[in-house]
Amino acid sequence: MTSAHEHHLTDWQWFKIRLRVEALERRTSAFGYRFEFQPPSGKNTEEASTIIKCYVFFDPKEIQLESPSPLDRTQIFLEWRSAAIHVIEDALVDTPELAAKMSIERQLRFFVLEGYGMGSKKIFEMSEDGVSGGPDLIR
Repeated sequence: MTSAHEHHLTDWQWFKIRLRVEALERRTSAFGYRFEFQPPSGKNTEEASTIIKCYVFFDPKEIQLESPSPLDRTQIFLEWRSAAIHVIEDALVDTPELAAKMSIERQLRFFVLEGYGMGSKKIFEMSEDGVSGGPDLIR
């Protein structure tokens, strides 16, 4: 027996689902994205004020970040951030009204986490306020 149910989603709900599905489809044992959403405090729950947290997890056993310079590693993290922004932009394609209201650069908080089995540690963070971690925190 089958039954069909119609579900109505807001653009915001559809965007969050698309983003999470994209993250799942791109995940490997060595690398993955995770997206979380932090609504604004107070009564204003407008999507344009919501913080999008993007976590990039990598396994240092499989992705070697040995390079001549810590600045080179920072550049790699910035490239991962650019890829995350591309994923977000792809998820917004079907919702032009939502896309027009959002400012990805302002709303995105980007984190790089190095996995070590049963957990991970944050080694890089970037938001509109700047960068923390960077070359001093990275081996």
